Amino acid sequence: MISRVLRIQISISLCSAILFLSCFELRGGDSKPVLLYSRYYNAEGEERYLPDGTYSAVIKQLSADFDVRVHAARLSREKLNDVDLVLISNPSAHPVNGNPPPAKLDAPDRKELLQFIRNGGGVIIMGNQENHNLETKKVNQFLNNFGMQWAENYTDAKGLNIPIDTPVLGGLKWAYYTGNQIQLTESKNVEHWIVQNDLN
Repeated sequence: MISRVLRIQISISLCSAILFLSCFELRGGDSKPVLLYSRYYNAEGEERYLPDGTYSAVIKQLSADFDVRVHAARLSREKLNDVDLVLISNPSAHPVNGNPPPAKLDAPDRKELLQFIRNGGGVIIMGNQENHNLETKKVNQFLNNFGMQWAENYTDAKGLNIPIDTPVLGGLKWAYYTGNQIQLTESKNVEHWIVQNDLN
């Protein structure tokens, strides 16, 4: 019997939950599709996701397949006009180091992103719930359109000491981490989500 809320526990080595909310069509010809790394929802002073800092390797890797743009402006129709894919990494819940409060994924922004997706664009939202100032309330209002929610539930790294007499792995120390949790919800108004429950 399927419960009202399907739960998927996702382990991710980089401690991020990646949600693919829409497929997008790549442009033909020699031009690369445009990926916009939006910093609009990151608090001023948040240094863990900087495109020229800790996230530079991610941006470099993405640049192999995308024309990558980075900005912290609001995601308006004009800003999204020729964009194929939007990446939002760890939207902030609270101000950092006394700076102004970060922008939230409020109703006008959610509406703009939904229209962007309906027009063929794609959105990736990544989040890390473990002490990374992750905003979930407004993001979940957006994700609800796709029948999913970020659950504030994760298992931190747990040390596993393997008994010495265990074949092959005996005496080794391992760590266990389950990452974030996504709940798939049953909803009549679900647009589309690309997460399958294959853990039955």
